[in-house]
Amino acid sequence: MVLENLKTLISPNFSNDDLIEMVKNYSNLREINIEDVIMAPPSQKIGDSYLSKILRFTINATGTNESGEKEKVEVNVITKVLPPNLGRRKTLRSHDFFENEIIFYNKVWSSMKAFSKSKGMNKEFNEIVPTLLAFCLDGENDYIALEDLSYKNFDSMERGKGIDYDTTMKVLNVFAKFHALSLAYKDQKPVEFSKAASSLKEVYFNERLYAWYGNFQQSLFDLVRDATKKELPQKYFEKIDKIFKDDFFKKTSDICENNHSHLSGVTQGDAWIPNFLFRKDEEALKIAIIDFQLARWAPFSNDITLFLFTCVEDNVLLDHWDDFINEYTARMKHYVKLLGSSPEIFQGDEFKEDIKKNIIYTLAMGIEGLSMSLIEGFDLDLIKCDEAVPLESVWVIHPFEDEERRKRVANFIEFLVDKQLI
Repeated sequence: MVLENLKTLISPNFSNDDLIEMVKNYSNLREINIEDVIMAPPSQKIGDSYLSKILRFTINATGTNESGEKEKVEVNVITKVLPPNLGRRKTLRSHDFFENEIIFYNKVWSSMKAFSKSKGMNKEFNEIVPTLLAFCLDGENDYIALEDLSYKNFDSMERGKGIDYDTTMKVLNVFAKFHALSLAYKDQKPVEFSKAASSLKEVYFNERLYAWYGNFQQSLFDLVRDATKKELPQKYFEKIDKIFKDDFFKKTSDICENNHSHLSGVTQGDAWIPNFLFRKDEEALKIAIIDFQLARWAPFSNDITLFLFTCVEDNVLLDHWDDFINEYTARMKHYVKLLGSSPEIFQGDEFKEDIKKNIIYTLAMGIEGLSMSLIEGFDLDLIKCDEAVPLESVWVIHPFEDEERRKRVANFIEFLVDKQLI
């Protein structure tokens, strides 16, 4: 009965073999027998995930371990599936994002993990990203199944609330691990790295996608202009208005594609607060990075600045900007050296210059991420047709009427201008 339910919810082709594959990829057991599958109640709220539907279940199974002994295993699974609403999946181009995330896990992250394992560092770097259990990519029944870290007491933080100094430092450390692994891999195995990283697809900022995203981005521009004009002196409005009018989308696309300097590698691409999971142990705060649908080969500064501007409390960022950049640099050097490359391949002064060089990307993603974090979310299942509708007709963004939210947006622009980043 449960398997039939999974066929309905995931794919008509879903079978017991898929469950066995999930157990095998989680545990490396052989001769696996599925004992039971327990469905978890739905928990997704409006705004939690626009590109997919979320399904959770637990597999109880037995198998034979490497010692030839029988062993029981429990596998907790979180599965992202295409929305059943055809209009929604076409409007959001869900298949494109599924494809890129599957490429990340199946080709890119798997090769990065193999590199860390070759350095005897598998455990050190493996825990920062969930384990891939299974996937399907046929354009109609796409899904990606991952280990559900909520069963290990990982949880997300509430959108719209900035994080404090200590938590920021911990996230920067995790990003340094992720980026350093990519950088050391590129340094030591450039051909292998290039083959893996080049397989990622640009799903957001490419000139072919302007017709899809451009009008929605204009509504973000209007929101930012309004907040800046009402909450800041005129010079800030004039600065941001000029930048928005200066071929903004093309400049952002140029940063995201073929920007393969020595300060680039595999990036998460969408570093706002819903894409981190946190677990507070007695010893330390553990953090995992999730959602790699916008992963790309791009400057590391894209992830760091987007995270800092959209996730950190305004006053904390203002007081500790230099501390955060210096900490990230120090951790990058530490992990690159740990992986066998010279720490000199990552220089702090060069990184600071790279932040300025690529800040347009941060502005583009930041105004979206910050705006989205300050609203309740959209119910995309209100789309009633089977064809795509204009993105701006369902992601409806208006200038904020309240001063508090306008100030959050204005503070972002003020910081960028005052730090001479734009």
